[in-house]
Amino acid sequence: MKKTIEETKEYLGIWISADGQNRHELLPNMRYRGAGGALKDGYQGSYNVVGDHIDYEDDSGFSAEGDFRDGILFHGGTALFKKFSGVNNREWELSMRNRFRTILNQIYE
Repeated sequence: MKKTIEETKEYLGIWISADGQNRHELLPNMRYRGAGGALKDGYQGSYNVVGDHIDYEDDSGFSAEGDFRDGILFHGGTALFKKFSGVNNREWELSMRNRFRTILNQIYE
């Protein structure tokens, strides 16, 4: 049986949209930092992962949610991909765009 992302802890780390405009850093202490556009640290708060679902609550009280599916974090209409250390940013961005196109083609075929 396939383990959930909660069990594997593979959610930890930095998740970035294919265009690089949105970023979520999920920290081991159940805190996160997020940014959109030019903001490096636009918001921060706590999160909780249950199964393959994530709930966020930022420090101002705003809440949001998302789901992990096939190694992608879907949150607020955005697909975020995990960033791995030691990977060239441009190569990573191109790889994620191609991966996203492939997934969309599978969905809409």
